[in-house]
Formats: sequence, structure tokens, C-alpha cells
Amino acid sequence: MPVAMLITGPGDARDAVGLFLAGRGWTVVPIAPEPERVVELFAAAGPEIVVADYRDEPERVGVCVAALGEGASILALNVPDDTVLPDAIVSARGANDIPRAPGSHDPHSAR
Repeated sequence: MPVAMLITGPGDARDAVGLFLAGRGWTVVPIAPEPERVVELFAAAGPEIVVADYRDEPERVGVCVAALGEGASILALNVPDDTVLPDAIVSARGANDIPRAPGSHDPHSAR
């Protein structure tokens, strides 16, 4: 199963993003923005992508993203306008910027 690690605070936003990712075929592992725990979970779960939602705690999420380094495939959501992202991070502006999980199909495509 393709795994996506979701870094965000708990609550409705986490649930909404998690459900969206699940709908795109990802098995979602949510985690609060705590750098040490994020690094540990990344090493243990080996996610194909990391989705960092900056919505509620942008500073803490940014620290987690920096702690993961360049070895992770990171997509950033809800990035504040004044935030400078490392070149390796993709800022997702809409649903089409979030990839489908490998092996999943688009229910809206022709079969």
C-alpha cells in the first residue's frame, strides 16, 4: 500500500486532508508537527510522499519539513505567502497538484 505521511495539527483540517489523500489511493499516517517524532515516523513508515499542511502551525510544520531534509518527497499545502520553501518542496496549489497513489486509478477517467 502506498503511504503518505501527513504533518498537520489535529482537527477538522487534518481529517479533511486525510480523507482527500485516501480518496486518491494513499494510506495516510497523520502526525502532529513535532520534528523528532516526524523524523522517527518517516524512518519507520517509509512514506512515498509527505504532505505538510501549513494551515494552523506554519512555523512548527516548517521545522519538521527542514528536519526531514532533501531525501523526502514533500508536498506543501496552505503555505503562507511570506514562507520560502526549499527548492525540493512542491507547493500544492490545488487538488491536481496532489498525485494519485501508485497503482490507484482515477474513477473519473475513461476505462
